[in-house]
Amino acid sequence: MQITHKFVSQVPPAGLVGDVTTTNWNDTHVANLLFQSFAANGNADTVHDVILGTSGGGTVTITLPAAAQSAGVGYYAMKVDSGAGVVSFVDASGNPVLLAPGAGLVSSYELVNQGQWVRLICDGTYWYCFGV
Repeated sequence: MQITHKFVSQVPPAGLVGDVTTTNWNDTHVANLLFQSFAANGNADTVHDVILGTSGGGTVTITLPAAAQSAGVGYYAMKVDSGAGVVSFVDASGNPVLLAPGAGLVSSYELVNQGQWVRLICDGTYWYCFGV
């Protein structure tokens, strides 16, 4: 899926670094997002950008790549069904390294409701959870 965002402004955005001599700053950003779907337990790879989880009535566990080898890797993840189950994310190393807002270190992070989403970003030590 390709997503295009076009930003047009008469002045450069604040904080723009470099030589800006024009009065019409025009930029188009294109992102080709690759989706990976899970209806059963599985491993997320570093090729895909978006994880869609379907849990049905049980728990679907998605294993993220080990944080120590995943600096700079990030995913958008969403629970797409209304089933009673949860979509759970764990680190491949098995260590409690997922950080949920206000929860500190946890062993897993769970999406419970349909449409619930999270942005998972790794710094090489922890998987951070944003937008929950």
